[in-house]
This record gives sequence, structure tokens and C-alpha cells, in this order.
Amino acid sequence: SGCFCQRKQEERIPAAAWMLMVPNAAYFWYLITEGQTFILFIFTFFAMSATVMHHRRRGLVPDSNGLFMLCSFSAALFLVAVWVTLLWNDGILRKKHPGLIYVPQPCAVYTLHLCQSVRHNI
Repeated sequence: SGCFCQRKQEERIPAAAWMLMVPNAAYFWYLITEGQTFILFIFTFFAMSATVMHHRRRGLVPDSNGLFMLCSFSAALFLVAVWVTLLWNDGILRKKHPGLIYVPQPCAVYTLHLCQSVRHNI
């Protein structure tokens, strides 16, 4: 909550930070999917969003560091949503990760699908 500034001096994300956004979001995606920390991530994302909304009412907006984190978390959430959507109907992974919260691990996808296709091509 220490990365806020007055609305008058609203900052933008520098161009170099936009280039770092992709690897940072990919790293968060990997942590969420491989570490199975989606619940912790989504609660953190909602808490961060609520903090931003609360401070906006007081006339404060996120500075460039806060915007970078918010955008990185948003991009990671988008990547996780795409990941789950692409693997939603996979019967083998569904048995491994039963339940409402379905976030398959990249390692499981590799060992079940990609590793087998590599063996057949050799």
C-alpha cells in the first residue's frame, strides 16, 4: 500500500517496464500453475484491487511500481485463464486434478502429452 501518489502526479509505466511485463507475467503464471497456488494468488489479486479502489476514493492512484504489479498480476491471471481454457476438456488431467478449481501443472502436461509425442518421433 506504499506505492500510491496523488492523482495530479499520476505516473505511467515506463517503456522498459512494458518489456519486462511479459517475462514477469510468465513467471507468475509458472508459479501459479506449477506450484498450485491459484487460491493464494487470486486472494492476493483481489486484495490488491480492493486496495487500489480504496485509495482511489481518497484521491491516490498507483505509481509506476504499483501499476507494474497490478498489470503483471492481471496478465498472469489472463495467462492462467487461457491455460485452463485450453486444457479444460483433457480427461487425463481432469482425473489428476478433480474438483471445481482446475489448474493443471505444466510438468503434468509435458509428461502426459509432449514427452510421449517426442518419444514416438525418435
